[in-house]
Amino acid sequence: MGWGPCSPTFVIGYQPHTLMNNTTLSLLFVFVFGTAGLLTAQDFFLPLSTSSPSALESYQKASHLSSNVRMGPARQEIDKALAADPDFFMGYAYAIQVLASDEEKPGMIDKALAIDPKGFTKAEKIMRRYLMDLKKDPEAMPTEMTEALIKAYPDTPEAYEWAYLHAAYTEKDLDAAFKYARQMTTLAPDFAPVHNNLGYFHMQRKEMDQAKASFEKYIALAPDEANAYDSMGEFYLNNGDYDASAKYYGMAAERGMPGAAEKAQEAVAKKTGTSGGQTDASLERNIQHVRTVWDKIINEGKIAEINSGNFASDIVMVGATEDVRGIDNFRDYYQNFVTGFSAVTFTVEDIFGQGDKLVKHWRFRGTHTGDFFGVPATGNEVDLEGVTLMQMRDGKIAREQDFMDNMLFSQQLGLLSNPNNATLVQRIYDAFSDGDIPTVLAALDDKVVWKEAEGNELADGNPYIGPDAVLQGVFARLGAQHEYFKLKDIKVRPMVDNQVLATLRYDAKLKENGMEIDAQAAHLWTIKNGKVIAFQQYVDTRQLAEKAAKK
Repeated sequence: MGWGPCSPTFVIGYQPHTLMNNTTLSLLFVFVFGTAGLLTAQDFFLPLSTSSPSALESYQKASHLSSNVRMGPARQEIDKALAADPDFFMGYAYAIQVLASDEEKPGMIDKALAIDPKGFTKAEKIMRRYLMDLKKDPEAMPTEMTEALIKAYPDTPEAYEWAYLHAAYTEKDLDAAFKYARQMTTLAPDFAPVHNNLGYFHMQRKEMDQAKASFEKYIALAPDEANAYDSMGEFYLNNGDYDASAKYYGMAAERGMPGAAEKAQEAVAKKTGTSGGQTDASLERNIQHVRTVWDKIINEGKIAEINSGNFASDIVMVGATEDVRGIDNFRDYYQNFVTGFSAVTFTVEDIFGQGDKLVKHWRFRGTHTGDFFGVPATGNEVDLEGVTLMQMRDGKIAREQDFMDNMLFSQQLGLLSNPNNATLVQRIYDAFSDGDIPTVLAALDDKVVWKEAEGNELADGNPYIGPDAVLQGVFARLGAQHEYFKLKDIKVRPMVDNQVLATLRYDAKLKENGMEIDAQAAHLWTIKNGKVIAFQQYVDTRQLAEKAAKK
């Protein structure tokens, strides 16, 4: 069936994707690149002057994400860093050089230069001089900055990362980029992204054996990074090994790399010399057979179509950990999809190939209403795309290997939390702090179940169902009872089961008696399909009651 920055040129031409949640990233930063005994974050990064631990953590996460070409999530982390510390100079400097659009840069440069440099580290002072040059001339080269960073911090890997990226993608100096990258590997040999860049530098130098070894090192050090497989796919594509290229692009697609499925198709098309439209009679029959058989199995629920008339008796479905072999096992496997989902639509978006080999780009949509490999029905909707490499024999399907974003599939089923949930909750808090209640309400599901802490005066309406009830029963009453009601020290943490836990403090002043409140609180949010479906408040209700009772 199938299932790299003075400009964005630091990105090396790939699109951002999201595979790693904040919990995983936090674990990564115990030791920056994952293995005990390696450089700590303090050893890897340049010294910075921010006093905000959360700003520093978000900065380091952004660096890790962008180094692995996940620019969207990286920008979110930098935005969080600047929200935690609006005077975080290096947050602006990083965004300007790596993540910001050309339209954003002038304003961000002005904000960065407006920050009082008293107390800056030497690294930040060096960066500030470069931003002053950029303000005068947007095309100013960073050579003086990177040389100064390396001179001041000869044993700090991040200085060399700045140097080789700017040399390669801003200054277009391949020799300097290669030198700095090689120097970085002596300081941080297990920093995976530098091997990715070295792979491209070797390719430009026509050193293909060394390029392949560098890309293999990237995969070995970062086996869960989609970009590692995408880079290897490009290596093989440029060297004319289209089968290997399609394989690695498929593995990148499986790990969530946007566009990788299409690149796998491109690799097969280059091998066959076709765009999918030029086929011989036998190939056309194979294509039609695949379309018809899978339409019947999935869309019509006819699981009996998995038989010896349509599939080779020794059919093999290549799995990540174990292959499925034989018609009976193959049928049992896909029975889970037929009985586990209703309102199913399976669409073959494109299919082409040569001889007995096919590439199929598909889309599967449905509602999880039945048992699925032991997972009881959740009622969740799934919408997935993937690529299947297929082999035919005597007009029958003999082999399939599927590539899809399994993490996305698990998230849609509710087995894993969506990493965007924490971002949604943070945006709700940001909007509340700005007094933007319409934006807060817009993030709530039409049937949201909102509960205030037991013992809280506002709990008299529990549960509040729907945004209007929350507005009238909670927000309007807070506004009427308080001169001000602020949230501070907010820390948002993603949890399992699409829940997000926030710890915070209430900073408020009652109108009736002028009493000030400084109360510890926690909020548990539950998210589904990008909307809040449940909220539970926990707060020091004793303090709230005592302050309200005083005359």
